[in-house]
Amino acid sequence: MANTGVLPFVRGVDFSCNDFSNGKFPESVRLMTGIQWLKLDKTSLTEIPEEMGKLLKLEHLSLVKNKLERLYGELTELTCLRTLNIRHNNIKSSGIPAELFHLEELTTLDLSHNNLKEVPEGLEKA
Repeated sequence: MANTGVLPFVRGVDFSCNDFSNGKFPESVRLMTGIQWLKLDKTSLTEIPEEMGKLLKLEHLSLVKNKLERLYGELTELTCLRTLNIRHNNIKSSGIPAELFHLEELTTLDLSHNNLKEVPEGLEKA
């Protein structure tokens, strides 16, 4: 069984409604390599924390109602990611890396209530 760095039976963590602005994101999240779902709704995030790239078993990620303007490469490394909910942010079409749509397991992507002006590049290949 994978060690999550928290408890061996933990499959997901909900950090919603915490203040992770200005680099306050807990570095210990990188040790939770076995978690399958993570909720970071309403956490005042302005960027995707680099610790996210270590969560290689992550299947479901929710980043609702944050202050994200773009997504970074950390998410494109999450090959098990099935659902990504990033509604109610400030994401622009140019802020979504085309590599995100190469994730073979990604079946649900919620981009509603953002600042998209066009279909993100690469979406047609998803």
